[in-house]
Amino acid sequence: MFDAPAPAPDGLGEGLRLAWGARLLDDAAAFVDDADMRLVQRHLETCEDLHGLNSLIGRDVGEDPDVDDRRKARSAHLNRQAEIFRRQGVELDRARLGNWVGRACWHLKPVVERMHSHLAGAARLFMDETPLPVLDPGRRATKKGFFRAMAADDRAHGGPAPSVVGFRYAPSRHGAHAERFLDGCRGRYLQCDAYDGYARLQRLERPEGGWTLVHCWSHVRRRFVKVLQSTGSPVVETMIRHIAGLCAVEKAVRGRAPDARLAARRELSAPVVAAMKPWLEKQLSRLSSGSKLAEHIRYTLGAGSGLVHFLDDRRLEMDTNPIDNLIRPVALTRKNSLFAGREIGAEHWAPLASLVATCKLNGVEPRAYLMATLGAIIDGHPTKRIVGLMPWRFQPVSTGTA
Repeated sequence: MFDAPAPAPDGLGEGLRLAWGARLLDDAAAFVDDADMRLVQRHLETCEDLHGLNSLIGRDVGEDPDVDDRRKARSAHLNRQAEIFRRQGVELDRARLGNWVGRACWHLKPVVERMHSHLAGAARLFMDETPLPVLDPGRRATKKGFFRAMAADDRAHGGPAPSVVGFRYAPSRHGAHAERFLDGCRGRYLQCDAYDGYARLQRLERPEGGWTLVHCWSHVRRRFVKVLQSTGSPVVETMIRHIAGLCAVEKAVRGRAPDARLAARRELSAPVVAAMKPWLEKQLSRLSSGSKLAEHIRYTLGAGSGLVHFLDDRRLEMDTNPIDNLIRPVALTRKNSLFAGREIGAEHWAPLASLVATCKLNGVEPRAYLMATLGAIIDGHPTKRIVGLMPWRFQPVSTGTA
């Protein structure tokens, strides 16, 4: 537990309380000398919108009488937040809000870096990415960037390590960006989809050897569901039914002892998976090579051993749903905000997304954690004790009386 920042004065609305919190971030400048702060400010002046922080947290900021859809209110970008504050009598333009958020990111950087060290030590990691359009200055248009997420989450098999999430922005989906994100990680297994860009990770030269890619059955299922909706093919229906059987086994053993998980998989799931390959090959021989169903069968067969690793290691999952669920708020924000202000804005968005998602995985309320952590940093929390600021170490200060 660490000390929370000074509470906002009583009688303020939610919007004014956020402004009070932002003032605390402004006061954080006292912890670097004037020359360094000028450099930081010049850097942060280029930071455009960090759209969607409210969506990531999952709570409203202020009350907007013009917005009936709470999901839209939660995904308000900085322009919209400035309008909300203005109606409450607080004049805060987008540039100032962006400066505050960027400053917070700068001070939270040691916390995020320490979280990455936990990811680096995990034996198994999840990874996925989602498109994130960003402004392309000078062209008056947007270009496609990507938000890549990496997570360590061992709750399904009762692992003792804390659950951690790291986000990072990349200008493309190329596998080289995944390789850079994994630099320094010492794990063996990477749970991901069967995107070709990940193949290079299997050939990396490192003390632990190349990564073993564990592919996702949910990605396979989605492909066949799309075909079923358009064709009603009995072959597709049979495939989906087999995958549903595998999912039922996983649901039954989730949270159970690792040995029990492995035994159930080998007894119930392994025969289904073993029979699936020759059955798919037979169906493929009967189909036109240009059909969508043939394409999806080739994808499944191409995933190869990556789809069966979970049968031999009790720590592994049969899908990447844990990381898919974490990246979903980013996708929601993408629809509501349309784009990040610039690449620098997306780069600063990533650490906030990492902290918020890690809070959620560990049952911590993100807003309370961020306010308390920034308060501790402002109060001079020593860097050598940064482990005390990890989200899974946070316990809110009780407001009750004995």
